[in-house]
Amino acid sequence: MKRTQFAAGLLLALCALLVFAQSLWAQGTQLQNRSLMLSNALAAGTSRYKFSLQMPGMDTVQTIVFQICANDPFPESPCTPPAGLDVSQAVLLSQSGEMGFVMSPQTTTNQIVIMRPPLAASQLLSTYEFDGVRNPDAEGSYYVRVLTYQDGNLSGVPSYTGGIAYAINMDISIKATVPPYLLMCVGVTITGYDCNNVQGDYVNFGELSSRITSQGTSQILAASNAISGYSIYVGGTTMTSGNNVIPALTGASPVQTGTGQFGINLRANSAPQGGQDVSGTGFGLPTASYNQINKFAFNPGDAIAVTTQPDEARKYTVTYVVNVPAGQAPGVYVSTMSYVALGTF
Repeated sequence: MKRTQFAAGLLLALCALLVFAQSLWAQGTQLQNRSLMLSNALAAGTSRYKFSLQMPGMDTVQTIVFQICANDPFPESPCTPPAGLDVSQAVLLSQSGEMGFVMSPQTTTNQIVIMRPPLAASQLLSTYEFDGVRNPDAEGSYYVRVLTYQDGNLSGVPSYTGGIAYAINMDISIKATVPPYLLMCVGVTITGYDCNNVQGDYVNFGELSSRITSQGTSQILAASNAISGYSIYVGGTTMTSGNNVIPALTGASPVQTGTGQFGINLRANSAPQGGQDVSGTGFGLPTASYNQINKFAFNPGDAIAVTTQPDEARKYTVTYVVNVPAGQAPGVYVSTMSYVALGTF
């Protein structure tokens, strides 16, 4: 009795295995390395569909079907065509691996069919790219059933099958704006490279003398993202007291005590000792007349510093020098200097 029961149980197990094997055969052997790449994944958009697949054996292949469904990737179940999908106008752009295929008139709105003369599969990785596909109308997941047949009738059991899932998505727009800017501030001193740290607007030379050169400094901080950079211009007048004038140096000249002179430069000088060279990350530099050590000039309207490209914060130190002759008329000599920056956007 025990042996009979054991044999019956073993037979039942074998029957189950045979049924399972038959189910696998009905679906076809699975295609390998399946994928789908879209050039445009937007709903209702026109896209290129590029399929990749690899046949696992060397069965004869004459027809490949790419059936797109909204419900699932299983070829044994009815296919629900996605709303809005249209592959009926698809064009075969390229193919590799298993080649020789052309579009078949059996292509429908949700099924691309390509055919060739019947040939044995080579087990190469193959790609097929189609243009002119209209994506489904709605966002979500969709499925491709890939089937190969040994003939052109799309009948009988397919040789190979496989499923691919893909998604139709909404687009994500990303927008940002970099506003144009031109930064400039002027003061007697500017700590660091921050216009919040500007201090002072008055330079006092004290008493002028024919025996020494009087000097003072102020600073300019400038930066811009202007595509062609910026220029800084100086305006104002030489120092005057009523009708009495201290002559301006119209060309870059060294200081000469006992001679009437008023001028500026943007360098660190040694005669007289003082001033600073331009500092900060960037490219801006003094112009030629104001970029010579120990030489000074002043021509209202001159560009005193320029850069021809976008620039980080640069700090310019303007050194003012004053000399007077022994016979200079007494008085309070003053000048108001103005600086203007212009960006080229």
